[in-house]
Amino acid sequence: MSEPRPGSIPAGVLTGDEPHYLILTRSLFVHHQVDPRQAYRDAFQPGSFLNAIPPEKRLRNIHAVSGRAGSIFPVHGPGLSVLVAPGWLLGGVAGARATMVLLAGVAALTVALAASQIVKDQRLAALTAAALALGIPLLTAGNQIYPDLPSGTIVLAVFVAVMCFPNRSRITDGLLVAGIALLPWLHVKLLPVAALCALVLARQLKLDRRLVRAAAVACTVAASVAGVAMYNLVFSGTLLVPSTRAAPRSAVRRRWSCWDCTSTGRRGC
Repeated sequence: MSEPRPGSIPAGVLTGDEPHYLILTRSLFVHHQVDPRQAYRDAFQPGSFLNAIPPEKRLRNIHAVSGRAGSIFPVHGPGLSVLVAPGWLLGGVAGARATMVLLAGVAALTVALAASQIVKDQRLAALTAAALALGIPLLTAGNQIYPDLPSGTIVLAVFVAVMCFPNRSRITDGLLVAGIALLPWLHVKLLPVAALCALVLARQLKLDRRLVRAAAVACTVAASVAGVAMYNLVFSGTLLVPSTRAAPRSAVRRRWSCWDCTSTGRRGC
């Protein structure tokens, strides 16, 4: 495979924030650390998906802020990186994209189930689900590696389950709770959304006198939120993810340079 020309973006490569989610996947599952510096170095190697970025612009394309103990901390939540990890470990970027396509299928299936309960004409219900599956954004962007699709699918599934399927099994409720608990790990801004979903689900279970399940919803989501806070506190020093404005990019560049010198044995730090 020929190397891409520096400064060019070859067709089919990851763009935008997509590679940075896979950087964290590699850091967690190959290097077994949150600090993504080694994973970024791997991605900058010839033939990898960030090699097209010119060397002088690479530090400006690192999605991280200064963390604790001289480390750097990824600004993206680890939820999506972990979610696509099985597909990435099996098939690389294509496997990660296949995972997102499966999630798009779950979204279409959820709409189909809702339509079958709401629309009396089942043919019209099937057409409704097909229109979603074959339209924008699922057909055109269903394979893109962003947290929007899984977070939207989770919220959709929760409200469809509450409105259309009140008599659910324990397994179904368990999957719904797991999805809600995943939301703040996908992005810290989804904390209010997770709280709303948990409140709606727990309220319905309480009204149906399934108090144990209602308590399980509250406890699981609360534990997830606490876990996100501890993750951020341990690795970045703050309860919420620090913004790139709050942490000067110069600090990230300095820590990267010192680590690069140390790991390669070069002098100058």
